[in-house]
Amino acid sequence: MAFMTQPYRDPKSRIWKIRKGIPQHLRPFLDGKVELKRSLKTQDAYEAKTKAAEVIAEFESIIALAQSRYDNQENELKITPAQLDTIVSYWMAREHGRLRLADIQARYLLETPDGLEAMTEWFSEPLVVLYAARDTSRQQAEEQLFVRYMSAFIDEALELSQCQLYEHSVRLYLATQLAKACIRLCNSAIDHEELARRDINRGFEPNLPDTKIEPTEPSGDALQQLKDLGFVVISTSSSTPSKQSEGELSASSSVSQLIDWVNNQKKTVSSEVAFRSWQGDRNRPCERLIEFFADKPIGQIQKLDMRNFFNWIIRCPSKPSQEIRALSFKKQIDIADKHGLARVSINTADKELKLISGYFQQAVKLDILPKNPCHQVSPGKETVRVIRDPGYSNAELTKIFSLPLFRQRTNAQKARYGEAPYWLPVILAYTGARAEEIAQLYVKDIKQDSDNSEQWYFGNHPIFNGRQK
Repeated sequence: MAFMTQPYRDPKSRIWKIRKGIPQHLRPFLDGKVELKRSLKTQDAYEAKTKAAEVIAEFESIIALAQSRYDNQENELKITPAQLDTIVSYWMAREHGRLRLADIQARYLLETPDGLEAMTEWFSEPLVVLYAARDTSRQQAEEQLFVRYMSAFIDEALELSQCQLYEHSVRLYLATQLAKACIRLCNSAIDHEELARRDINRGFEPNLPDTKIEPTEPSGDALQQLKDLGFVVISTSSSTPSKQSEGELSASSSVSQLIDWVNNQKKTVSSEVAFRSWQGDRNRPCERLIEFFADKPIGQIQKLDMRNFFNWIIRCPSKPSQEIRALSFKKQIDIADKHGLARVSINTADKELKLISGYFQQAVKLDILPKNPCHQVSPGKETVRVIRDPGYSNAELTKIFSLPLFRQRTNAQKARYGEAPYWLPVILAYTGARAEEIAQLYVKDIKQDSDNSEQWYFGNHPIFNGRQK
């Protein structure tokens, strides 16, 4: 007999919790878990009942997704390598077309003191470890680690082809092929960027090389079989937005068309170096704008829409990892919500909105828009209050200097820590200096006054420069 999931009270902590058993056939799709558990973080029965409804709905969604994976596994096992190669091929062609974007370059290039480096080892080294583990006791564990390492790329490629695949062997194949594709993209990105920089340094317009990266042409049968399984393959030609000329910009244009048009105008009146710097500051805000508004005409964007956009920005993670950066901003927000990541500050969002406002202002100047929807949208910069540390009280100082350390120290303490534990607090108490300043001192920085042998001071140290006596 089945019972409705209900919260229960932990007998020790008295905190209400909730759990739901996982059917045995679905456990392999949920990391082998036997049940889903969650603390409701309250000892109040009424509050627990209110919170339980949302948690139960989440549990039901998780189990429904696992059931969908279970039902679909038979179809997934019918997918051939040729069909998976199609997914990788279309992703690679799109990625190659975006190599000039700073965020995309960051996936494959690293700026070092010696210049740019193509980070092929980010993808080749995990492949070597994977291959070395074959036919060993570590094979399964290394395969799982490798799939997790490449998961951001796998999800992006599947999203591009509008697929949902969960079977381990399928995702492992995709991970391997995508890693090989990323190695090629690393070399392609360094060829692009190094040649562009060399041309810029010589005063020429950058002339990008043809790196010969073409999407693999799948056979007609493989493409048709992929469609028969319910997957939609998106043409790579549609992933590159068309450039807009001045005559094509109108109130019905999308934000991506507005951005392209303004960028082209800026490029005609700026040097390549100046334009790249100008555009680099605006890449991330513009990507957020395009994802948020999609194909909505700029003439229909109102101040309320921009306020909602502002509130969306501050939900994004502020310093996402490389794997998270590769995802859409919507997915980044979901991850930030789930893991409690630090968010974009109000001040940063205000700055991004001002950069975006410049694009709409160009449309206003040309009478394409009656007013700038970004004006007076930001709630303003966040005021940061600095609370001054009151320092130690006399009672706290008495307690510190009453420690055995200041009365008698053992030889073992001296051998391990030297004189620092004694003199650092003493000097801090006498001078009122900051700990990080005093900790940088050497014995040679302590000087004796030549006119008064009882007076000592810090001399010739860049922090004090002889000021502390």
